[in-house]
Amino acid sequence: MAPARLKVSGLDVEVRGGGRLRVVRVLSCKICCFDERGILVNIAHNGLMQPIGIETSDY
Repeated sequence: MAPARLKVSGLDVEVRGGGRLRVVRVLSCKICCFDERGILVNIAHNGLMQPIGIETSDY
């Protein structure tokens, strides 16, 4: 699969090797202590969500 560039509501990432990609907007998380942050996740066939790590580069 070819790399794809994604721009979704403040997220600007480059994704490689993704067949299906879902973007989830987390409104609040009492466990992680953050509000209104967009995260990329892989949703498995059994319904479990796994965060997809985003590599950042400093220019």
